[in-house]
Amino acid sequence: MLSHRHTMTPEEPQSDDGFGQRVQRAVTALPDAPLALRRAAIALWPTSAQPQPLRDAAAAALRQVTALLSFDSWAAPALAGGMRSRRSPTRHMLFSAMGRDIDLRITPSAEAFSLAGQILGPDEGGSIEVAATTAGALHQAQLDALGEFRIDGVPAGTYRLTLRLGTDQIVLPPLEVGPGA
Repeated sequence: MLSHRHTMTPEEPQSDDGFGQRVQRAVTALPDAPLALRRAAIALWPTSAQPQPLRDAAAAALRQVTALLSFDSWAAPALAGGMRSRRSPTRHMLFSAMGRDIDLRITPSAEAFSLAGQILGPDEGGSIEVAATTAGALHQAQLDALGEFRIDGVPAGTYRLTLRLGTDQIVLPPLEVGPGA
């Protein structure tokens, strides 16, 4: 049997503001549910996860950055006359992106060229892809423990270099490989 103080009595209709204040008092008076019960309640509804390839593509697109060229040995004017004024057959370039420096050297080798370089930064590993801007050659190499790479047999042409470093992807501006670069 209920005592007098627990009986329910009809109330007068309240205004929206009065009802809101009453709800606010009731909410602040209630303690939070225990963490384990909240987690169990959340776990009752399955989450709709995106398909893995779609998630990977979205992550790659968000982390793709174009590197900036900060030094090109062939772009620098000759500092002295005579022998020193001739351009070296090896082209040395330095790019920067996302806290990394990309040291790249292009050297003539027989009928083609060698691309060698090193990624200086916070990476534990990765790969480099060299793709012709026109349909054609695709070269790939893994970075070694020091962040170095070497790709031989690259014919003259215009290429796009893409570095994949962990979850980051760094794209170098289109690169001319060859004597007329």
